[in-house]
Amino acid sequence: MATKHSIEPLPALVALRVASQEMFPRFIAGEYVLYEETDDAAPGDEVVLVMHDGSTKIRKLIERTDGRVRVAMYSPNSTATFNASGIAAIHPVVGCRRAPELASLGFVPENVSR
Repeated sequence: MATKHSIEPLPALVALRVASQEMFPRFIAGEYVLYEETDDAAPGDEVVLVMHDGSTKIRKLIERTDGRVRVAMYSPNSTATFNASGIAAIHPVVGCRRAPELASLGFVPENVSR
């Protein structure tokens, strides 16, 4: 007897240009982090924080509670706590690529600017 399986649609991948050295040596300014537009980030993941003011931050998620989000950056090695109300979304980073590599992944300039 055959079993039915459903396939969930894959989340959209977005590329975000790394603008600073705050996550060096993991991410280097000028590279692009690829992230999924899901809310499945867990402590220990590198994430993209999308703030309500439209800005973005690349950080490592340490802890997430109802009211606060604690994150780390590597350079300088430090932590910060944000009020969850200031964060629109937290997306897990799934990779990092240089600009020339993005074309082979199917990204065009509209996909990599934010």
